Amino acid sequence: MTPADLPDRLALLRANAHPGKLLDLLARYGTARAVLDADREALKQFNIRNETIDAIKSPDMAGVERDLAWLEKPGHQIIFMDDEAYPAQLKNIIDPPWMLFAIGDVEYLNQTQ
Repeated sequence: MTPADLPDRLALLRANAHPGKLLDLLARYGTARAVLDADREALKQFNIRNETIDAIKSPDMAGVERDLAWLEKPGHQIIFMDDEAYPAQLKNIIDPPWMLFAIGDVEYLNQTQ
């Protein structure tokens, strides 16, 4: 992920799509921007609810701005599933979250629980 991709990924997060669907969309389209730019009919092929498609097509940019402001605070991080810092144990559960908001040392997330 590039820093430029972060707002688009946050916009997708705010669409409340199932994490598995988000991963499918990203695998198909390559970037969050491409998913946001996809037409409605293409998104419907992924069996996504109409409310979710509406949220993808009209992202909650005020929410994204709040997320970005939160991220600027000391020790705040956002960890996506494709990030090295994402906890390996979480990847092994049935429905792992697509991303995490974290405060502090994220290395603790990879310690034996």
